[in-house]
Amino acid sequence: MGIRTSYVTPPQDVMFGISQANIVANINKSNWKTKATCRVMGDEDNPRKVPVYIWLKEGERYAEEEKETIYTVGIYVLMPEKELAKEHFSTLEEALAYANGEDGGDLGSKTRPAEGPHEYPSDSGPPFVVSGMRVDRDRYVPKWSYRPAPPHRKLSETEKAKWEQQNK
Repeated sequence: MGIRTSYVTPPQDVMFGISQANIVANINKSNWKTKATCRVMGDEDNPRKVPVYIWLKEGERYAEEEKETIYTVGIYVLMPEKELAKEHFSTLEEALAYANGEDGGDLGSKTRPAEGPHEYPSDSGPPFVVSGMRVDRDRYVPKWSYRPAPPHRKLSETEKAKWEQQNK
């Protein structure tokens, strides 16, 4: 029998888009279920500073009828040539240390903490759209589309004023 892993996707997962409101300097035991962090790839010699968006999620791994809790660190490097990566850990402490670059691992040695919101990735919506199709005269025609909304967040006063101005 194989290994099966199941998750409930948290609101800060990149699947729902990126919101700077969800980014904190460090992920810890009290915020890891709803917050992400940002590190930066590149150093003084490299003028291109690339944001690395990092979040945690808890899952259950089933192998030969034994269940164990695992913590997965999701890593999204905002470069076209880089792929989504993830690391699995058996304890929350190990996952937090890796995500924050405090364990001496690859993530900590190849990146540094972001110095503030100016180094965070821009807000972006979900990277996918779900569509339904119908057959019309032997060809497929889009019938409906749905783009998941990012998790709700409180608007800043500036955003609220802008929204009210646009919707008068």
